Order: sequence, then structure tokens, then C-alpha cells
Amino acid sequence: MNERRFQLRMSCRYEDPDNSIVDLEAEVLVKRRWEALDPGLRTPGFLLFAYTILTCQHTYFRTNCTERGFRLAEANGSIDLLTGEDWILRKLHVRFDALLKSGAPTRQDVDYIAERMRQCPVSKNLGEVPDIRTRVRFG
Repeated sequence: MNERRFQLRMSCRYEDPDNSIVDLEAEVLVKRRWEALDPGLRTPGFLLFAYTILTCQHTYFRTNCTERGFRLAEANGSIDLLTGEDWILRKLHVRFDALLKSGAPTRQDVDYIAERMRQCPVSKNLGEVPDIRTRVRFG
């Protein structure tokens, strides 16, 4: 079976009071090397799709952090996608590690934020993904 793997990551810095994005950089893993991702007209469609999932999850991550009263300093997010040869998602792992300016998330807060991330409109339209994981960590 010809599986296809897509790995992307992003780094983001924020400003108060609503965790607005100050700076965001995205990268894609190409032949074991991270390369800057600057989505545009020549970006392959499935790579845009993968980036869309990551950015949608990121939006829900920072929005729900704001809702819970957590002020973000910076965050690093990643997505690891695996498809079968039919391009259907078999694995979707999303992870965000964040540094806070203020707030002290409880386990319930972290679980709530991760669950809300899975409710972003793009994620809700993915269909069944056999191996799906969403992780959030605050340092």
C-alpha cells in the first residue's frame, strides 16, 4: 500500500488581550528537511488541506485559551497526517505546546481546549479517521 505522510509545524507569538497573532511561521517536512511553507497558488492542494486543518485547530486553540482567560506568549503546533493510497486520512495527530503569560490551566481546562479544537469546522468535516489524537500542553 502506498501511504502518504504530511508533517507540518507552526510557531506563533501572541499579544494581549485576546491572543492576537503577532507572528506566525509555518514549515513542512520535505525529504527529512523542514522548509518554510508559504501557501499560494502553486502549493499542492492536499498540502493546503493539511495546512487548513492545522490553522483551523490553531484558531480554536487560541480562541478557547482566550475564553478560559489564558494569555498566550507563544505556541508551537504540529500536525502529522497519514493517508492510504486512496488519499483517505488514516491518521491525524495534532499537538500544541504553549507558553503562557498568565493563567494556570487545570486538567479539565486542557481537556476542554483539546475537545473544542476537534470541533473546528474543518475537523468536523473530515469523516472517520481511525487514528486521531489532539494534544495540548502548557509549559
